[in-house]
Amino acid sequence: MIQTDKLFSKPCNRALSISALALLAAFPEMALAEERKSNNPQQQVQQIDVFEQYKISKDIPKYALSSLVQASDLVEHVKKTVTYNGESETSEAYLVQSIDHKGNIDLRVKYDEKKLSKNEDVLDQIAKLTRNEYRLRDYAESYDKKSVTHFKTGPDSAVINFNYSKFGLPQDVAYFRFMRVKLYLEYGKVTKMEVRNSQPFTFSDYKIDDYLQVITFDTLDDMNDVVMKQKVITATGKRKNKPVTLEYVTTPVAHYDDSGMGVVVLDQALMSEVSDPRYREERVDLNRTFPLMGDMIRRKGIDLPMPYGVSLAYRDQDLNMDLTSFSVFGLDPDFIAKFFDPDKTKAKINAKSVTLRGDVNILPFWNVFGYIGQIDINAKVKTQFRGNDEPICVVDCNLLEIPEMNAVDLNIPIHLRYSSVGVGTTLAVGYKNLFASATATFTKTKLDGADDWGDGIMTYQPLIGYQLPDYRAQIFVGAEYQDYDDYLDGNVNFKVGGIPVTMPYHVGVDVDRWTYTVGFNKELGRSYNITGLYSTGEDRTSVTLNLGYRF
Repeated sequence: MIQTDKLFSKPCNRALSISALALLAAFPEMALAEERKSNNPQQQVQQIDVFEQYKISKDIPKYALSSLVQASDLVEHVKKTVTYNGESETSEAYLVQSIDHKGNIDLRVKYDEKKLSKNEDVLDQIAKLTRNEYRLRDYAESYDKKSVTHFKTGPDSAVINFNYSKFGLPQDVAYFRFMRVKLYLEYGKVTKMEVRNSQPFTFSDYKIDDYLQVITFDTLDDMNDVVMKQKVITATGKRKNKPVTLEYVTTPVAHYDDSGMGVVVLDQALMSEVSDPRYREERVDLNRTFPLMGDMIRRKGIDLPMPYGVSLAYRDQDLNMDLTSFSVFGLDPDFIAKFFDPDKTKAKINAKSVTLRGDVNILPFWNVFGYIGQIDINAKVKTQFRGNDEPICVVDCNLLEIPEMNAVDLNIPIHLRYSSVGVGTTLAVGYKNLFASATATFTKTKLDGADDWGDGIMTYQPLIGYQLPDYRAQIFVGAEYQDYDDYLDGNVNFKVGGIPVTMPYHVGVDVDRWTYTVGFNKELGRSYNITGLYSTGEDRTSVTLNLGYRF
């Protein structure tokens, strides 16, 4: 059986390089931060005047996203009721937030096991909810300033309307881009905020049809400060095609604030209950190492993808390769050309590969990844033997002799299987809805049954694209450069009369290194995405499908 370690692996071993897509959702939103500063000045002044006119705190719009903005140290009570397929279950717990003098936040869940549902991991759900609210606490600019309107409803009352931004929200709460908000004011004070959805959306494993969040506010008489009295979220929809109703009631219990309010107990009964030493306590892990500088970016209202990812890719590539010269057993290429015509020697190659990749966002704009895979190659080598009048000895007539033959066209089918490993990195930037990225990968392959890995090949992939925020999707175009050598060196192993023979070869190839690429990326819920790419060039075409998961 013929075996070769490099001849067909290098042109076909390129694993999918799509780590840029892990960053696509982030960078158009960086541009949005600049866009917010550069909107029509007259319009911007008018929008700012609406909130300044009624002396509304800049924190009010983000109360719908996070109740943790109330104070640096606070206690609040959370009650969750789920009615699923006609049966209701209720759970209760307390959230305790404290901040030390260095600004480090500590979040804990205090609970009585008797008040937790037995059919679901309520603590884990509360921890996830709390972790999200922690991340969202600094999203003061998460609403769309261009959507702000207001009107008088009476001599001492008014309503302010606004929407949340399509960009400046993390992926796991991206459903807020469908929300419409009303702020109710009486005698210059905010009394209530209503948040409703304008279309259905998916939340966790629920399909929500109707969503309503109502936040009521109080004014502390002695300090004239507005505080949240209660937040009630009611959502109806389906889970596994069965009706479900969700209700979350968040009630502030106490504020501890060194900036002015001091200690304010809002509900003495609940305060006495949470102080019970028999209540158990669990700490909520808040901070993640990667991406570095991530919190700084998020505080500017810019979304970032989750830092870690795994993906599975399938690629089907066709390659036409022309050979310019070849030599075997170290023989002079001119001698070989007397019998085999290099100009009439071509290889038509199909390579199918499956690749498993893991990646991490080191910085918000920098991703690194590694991958392993397998490549199946089916090749047809077509060449012309010029013919010879007498037997030809190649190196040793006892090992290999070409008998007397007439000119003939030869078609040689070859099937090979390779293992592949590689590493790569991506840099990405964005402006408004546009983004650009550059990815570089290095791949090495090894023929099954061989001991040594090939020299490896570099691949470069620049992309530019456009984000469709309403659909959480991206479309892009670009190019791919595979850095082939002009020559391929390797060995072919075979047997003659039961004697193993190793035939070194030196082959000149003529392959266009560039192809053009078009593709799309679509986010599926919070963590999944699917990507498709089509590449075409003078000598090769390929189709790639990728399913990714981020966490």
